[in-house]
Amino acid sequence: TIGVLLVGARAHQYDAFLVPYANLQAMMVSADTVFARFNHIFEMLDAAMDLVQHTDTTPFNVEQVQYLMSRSAQEINLLALVISHLMEAADRALMPPEPHDDVGIALFAALRCRQWQASVVARAVSLRAL
Repeated sequence: TIGVLLVGARAHQYDAFLVPYANLQAMMVSADTVFARFNHIFEMLDAAMDLVQHTDTTPFNVEQVQYLMSRSAQEINLLALVISHLMEAADRALMPPEPHDDVGIALFAALRCRQWQASVVARAVSLRAL
């Protein structure tokens, strides 16, 4: 991620570049959060599998396994919805207009919004495959 600071009398002319960039960055943070949440779900499922293997030592493991499986299913359903919204948002993401001046061309090249959009879509597709 890069930081951008625009100053000067014409800085407001480049809002059309910065808003889509910030939007795509927010989508990438969301995708990273969903990925981390999937890791948490996998940990819950691993804990449930470990409890299943030791049911004869602790009779209350069955109840704990049921809870972990139910909670994991709820989380997966919720994340599936979030991922579908993320994919839709990435497909519809606003892109900055083609620049016409030197500053705009340099800013357009530095922000790489089309590449960020492709990255968000690729991350969402990867998450859907989980």
